[in-house]
Amino acid sequence: METSNTTHLKEHETFDAELFRYVQKSLDQEEIFHVLGFEFLQRYNLVRIQNNLSKIREGIHADLRQDCDEKGLSNTLIEYSMS
Repeated sequence: METSNTTHLKEHETFDAELFRYVQKSLDQEEIFHVLGFEFLQRYNLVRIQNNLSKIREGIHADLRQDCDEKGLSNTLIEYSMS
C-alpha cells in the first residue's frame, strides 16, 4: 500500500523525467527558447528591489545618526545581486 508521500514522490519524479526529456528533445531539435516571456516579471522584480534600496538609502541620508538596519540592507543587496 502506497502512502500519500510515496505517491507524491513518484508524481514528482515523473514530472522531473518529463521535464528532462522535453529539454533534451528541444536541444536535439535546436528549438529556440523564448526566455523573454518573463521579461515583465523580471523588470518588475528589479524595480521593486531598487525601490526598497532607495528607501533604505533615503532613510540613512535623512538622519546620519540613524541606526541602519544592516541585516535588512544586506538581505536586500543580496536579493538584488541574485536577480
